Amino acid sequence: MNGYSYIIKYIICLCLLYISLFLISNIVKSNVDDEPFVLNLHDIEKRSISIDKSDYSVSAFYPKFNSSNITKEMKDFIYGYINDFIKNDNHKNLDIDYEVYFNDEILNVFFTIDNSLNDTLFYKSFNYNLINNDAVAMSEYELDYDNIIDLLSKKYSSDIVETINSLPYKDYNFKFTENGIHIYFNSDLFNTSYVPELYIDYNNEILIDTSTDRKYKIAFTFDDGPGSYTKELVDTLKINGSTATFFMLGNRMKYNQDTVLYVVNNGMEIGSHSYSHKNLDKISDDEMQEEINSTTIIF
Repeated sequence: MNGYSYIIKYIICLCLLYISLFLISNIVKSNVDDEPFVLNLHDIEKRSISIDKSDYSVSAFYPKFNSSNITKEMKDFIYGYINDFIKNDNHKNLDIDYEVYFNDEILNVFFTIDNSLNDTLFYKSFNYNLINNDAVAMSEYELDYDNIIDLLSKKYSSDIVETINSLPYKDYNFKFTENGIHIYFNSDLFNTSYVPELYIDYNNEILIDTSTDRKYKIAFTFDDGPGSYTKELVDTLKINGSTATFFMLGNRMKYNQDTVLYVVNNGMEIGSHSYSHKNLDKISDDEMQEEINSTTIIF
């Protein structure tokens, strides 16, 4: 009986010891989780995944942080995307890379995914509020979303803007920089070969990308008009706050005077495209002058 009591006491002591260790472990873990999440560049390790098969290849990179929760979210996303890619029978190439930005408040991880299956770039961002003790992913950043839509309306057609306006927040992908934020919109609803994006500074103003001193501009030109769609083109340009140069033919301006006036009166530019679109390299100097001068007179 004494031996049996000894065994019972031994088992009870082991159970109490296990419970004590369990409680201590949770208390320590709780204290660690309650500490602010501190992130330094030295805490980030670049991890890679490489697969090279006869019918496809994968090259992927993701960051490893001193937070197991954040690293797990990055890793789950990367492996999930790769598994979906491998399941597709039309294998090609998959390249994934990332950029990291952080300050005292925000941690931003921005993935760029080049999937040759659809020949387009796909973007995915993860954002964390570092002020929160557990670095919970942000549900929203302090941005004026009405202003974002207004800025987009100056850059894209109304159908793209309406689609973006109807998207849930999770389809907004942010790439933070020192001076502003790039916002990308991934959706199959756009029916375009590109991903609509917007760059704004922290005052919600459109900026030219400050990564270069060169200022790039695009000039729209339309040749061989005026035609049946010229007025519609003018209206579309005006809605999007843009202008263009219409290089017109003299023999078409002659019989479409109202369209020519419509283009001019709506702030567009008109240029000469000769009278009848002859190849100026293959006609005489006099004929060439006639092609140019007669168009000017008609205008």
